[in-house]
Amino acid sequence: MATADPRDAMTDESASSIDEPGPDAGDSGAPEPPGRADPVPGGPRWYRARVRRLGPIYGLALPAVTGIAALAALVFGEGRTAAVLALLSGVVAAPGLLVVGAPIADQGTYPLAILGSVPFWVFLGWVAARRASRHPITAWREFWMEMGLLYIAVATGAVAGVLIAAIRLGERLL
Repeated sequence: MATADPRDAMTDESASSIDEPGPDAGDSGAPEPPGRADPVPGGPRWYRARVRRLGPIYGLALPAVTGIAALAALVFGEGRTAAVLALLSGVVAAPGLLVVGAPIADQGTYPLAILGSVPFWVFLGWVAARRASRHPITAWREFWMEMGLLYIAVATGAVAGVLIAAIRLGERLL
């Protein structure tokens, strides 16, 4: 003997009222589902969001340290070795210097070139943050690995540019 399904006995009018929320829907005071709440501080979602939010700013750390090393070599160093170290670390920290023709160009354009390098490094920090946070579990270690690879790539290109210029100029540059 077949039992009747209670849903078959419903009228069209009562069936439509089940699908539509009532006037007090959502006012029950129940907490939000876990998937919609703010991330738990220190949790995986929190770290991913933090890396994505602060990564572009932290991307300026490596070039800042390199720029300070270049400045220290200029101020405290003497001789050709200090000058070469300052030049190489300077163009790594601010690749915009190569764009304006450093070290041969007018020194008045250097501040603009250094300032122009900031958005470049912020963009690379953003790229590193996005690449690091594509994994479910993300921490600063992943960000610094990605940023380190991008930094090495920029440093290699900048140093290669200076060396090629030195060869083309007959080593008068270095």
